[in-house]
This record gives sequence, C-alpha cells and structure tokens, in this order.
Amino acid sequence: MNDRSFDDSFTASLRTLGDDEALREFLQNAATIHRVTLAIDEPNGQSFAIVGESSWRLPPAHTCWLAEAIVYDGVNIGLLRLGHDPLRPEHEVEPVLAHVRIVLDLLLHHGHRSAVSAALQEATMREHVRQVTMQNEELRAAYEHVRQLDRLKIDFLGTVSHELRTPLTSILGYGEMLTQGVAGALSTEQLEFVSTIREKGEQLLQLINSMLDTAKLESGTLDVHRSPLLLPPLLEGVAATFVPHIRRRELRLELDVSTDVLEIFGDAVRLRQVFMNLVDNAIKFSPKRELVRLEARLVVSSLGEFSAALVEEPLSPTVAYDAVEVRIRDRGCGIAQDEHGRIFDPFYQVDSSQTRKHQGAGLGLAICKRIVEAHDGRINVESNEPHGTCFVVTLPIAPPDRERRVRLRGSLRP
Repeated sequence: MNDRSFDDSFTASLRTLGDDEALREFLQNAATIHRVTLAIDEPNGQSFAIVGESSWRLPPAHTCWLAEAIVYDGVNIGLLRLGHDPLRPEHEVEPVLAHVRIVLDLLLHHGHRSAVSAALQEATMREHVRQVTMQNEELRAAYEHVRQLDRLKIDFLGTVSHELRTPLTSILGYGEMLTQGVAGALSTEQLEFVSTIREKGEQLLQLINSMLDTAKLESGTLDVHRSPLLLPPLLEGVAATFVPHIRRRELRLELDVSTDVLEIFGDAVRLRQVFMNLVDNAIKFSPKRELVRLEARLVVSSLGEFSAALVEEPLSPTVAYDAVEVRIRDRGCGIAQDEHGRIFDPFYQVDSSQTRKHQGAGLGLAICKRIVEAHDGRINVESNEPHGTCFVVTLPIAPPDRERRVRLRGSLRP
C-alpha cells in the first residue's frame, strides 16, 4: 500500500495506524473465541498488547508460539504472536493466525485511511487559515488606503472651498453694489445681467458652504451648540423665508404646527439649516400650483429608538410624549422605494445624468442626516401618497435638566 505518500512526514507504526482500544478489543475477542493467547510487540521489543484468559494462558515455558512480523507499507511495525498449548496441533492454530493477520491488516488499513483523512483535513484548514489571513491583510491594506484617500478628499474639499469662498464673496459684494447703483445707474438690461450674476453666485456660495460643512462633518470638527429652543418660531421663520420663492413658483406653502409643540433642545442655526434644506428641496421638486406642507406634532418614541407614531388630537395628559416629529411634504415626482436607503449618502443623486433638470452636488441630505443625528434624532423619507415625498425629522423634546446642558457640544462623526 502507498497511502502514506500524501505526507512524507507520516511514520507508520502501531500507534499512528491503529486505535489502541479497537486493536485490544479485537485481540480479546479473537483470543476468547479461539482460546489462545495473542500478543503484539513493537519493533523495539516492548509489548503493545497481550490478551488471553488466565484459565488457558500457560506459563511461557509451556507455551508454543507462532510469530509473524507485522509489515505495513514496507515498514516493519511490530510482531504478532499467537500462543497455544503445545499439545494442540499446529495445523489447528495456523488458520487462527491467518484470520487474525487479515483482520489486523484491515484495522491498520482503516486506521491509515483515518489518519490520511485527518491529515488532509488539517492541511485544508491550515491552507484556509493562511488564505483568510492573507485576505485580511489585503483588506486591511485596502482599508488604510481608502482612509488615506478619504483624508485627502476631505483636505481637498476644505482647501478648495476656502479658496473659492473668499473671491466669491467679493464678487457678490460688488454685484450688490452695482445693483444699488453705487457705480452709477444701470439700464434694465444691465440690472438683469447683474441680478443673474448674483443669483448664480449665491448658488455657488451655497454649494461651497455645503462642501465646507461636509469636510467638517467627515473630520468631526463641526460642533453643535445645544440649548432650550422654541420650535414654532424657528419653523415660522423658515416658512417666511421662502414666501417670495413660493410666489415665483406659483406654489402654496402651509405651516401646521400643533400648539402643544413648544420647546426642544437643539442648535437653532443647525436645525434651521436642516429645515431650510428640506423645504427648499420640496419647493424645487414641486410642479406649479401644488402644495408644500410643513407639519409638527408631539409623538411618543419607543425606548429611545425613534419609531415614532403620529399622535392624534386631543393629546392625552397620561401619555409621556418625548419627541417632536416634523414632516415636510411635497407633491412632486417622488423618490423610488429602492432609492430611500441611498439618498442620505454624500454626493449621491437620484438623477445623476448630465441632462438632469435639478442641479446640486448631492450634499444637502447627507448634511441634514448628520445634524439631526447629532441632536439624538432621526431623519427618514416616506412616500407621500398618491404622489410626492415626505421627509420626517424626529427630535427629542427638551430634557428636564436642560439648564445644565446649555453648552453641550457633540461631534458629527458617524
């Protein structure tokens, strides 16, 4: 047999090929059946096993032994001895020795196969571990490379944004002065050109500010200064800001804030940025003569997780309302269900084609999400049946110990 060629380090021996317990049990059964003494010695003369009932085991001097070398795969691994009464004819015990030899060979062959299988399995596992280790190292190196690229991207965004904002501010300032006639009266056509310059400059400045905010978000340097804050005046201010825009687009804007919604705990500047962005998106994607709604209601959250449900009026005095839900609804083209999980990713746009109707860098919603989460809140998007989109911002109400937490600062790192 050549089974051991799978591993040159394998050494054939009684102990590597055979199961000690199985060999001894076989010898015991054979000795009992044939009423003989059976012994196996190792090549060094040390006894591996000897069995036989004392009632027929004769003293060595009165025992006849038939012996045969145990050779496996060309290697002498031991000696098989059969002891019997000398009065018992040798031709009667030779078949016993032959039978024991055959069964012993089968047991050793089975043991060898088991050893081969175990060694192959061990080698396979060792190779698998080696491959997994290599893959982990490659992934670790790739991850470090991506982190380095990410840092370079953030540094680039911050640097470019700062360098662009300074000259753009001057351009907008001179445009404002031209509009006011500081350099002399402008004709109607000239005034229209300057107004266009200012409008596009404002759009570019908004984009630059978004890039700066994104850089701060990714680097964890954008701070949130939270304090007790009245939500209704903030939402009313947001709605009032868009009145001229609403009129130009021939839209309707409705503000519906429950009288029970009063104080939350947040950063007025950052939350205004969130609601301005969401209302601006609603207006941008709404067709003419449609309705945009801004709603706010008290809700009950579940164990700190904002799976809030809208509370129907009248409010119950026995319910612990612990959050405010602000909904911004529009009746525009809507967002496909399979896009809901990606629209809050930086630079992601549902329509990324070169011919898209609505411009933007895809940063607004990503910034909104980080700011809301910095307030221990949640933002998500729902379908506004039968058409349109509804963004839902859920924020915790002001805690009882708010006076001691007026200057809380938090990082926006995810």
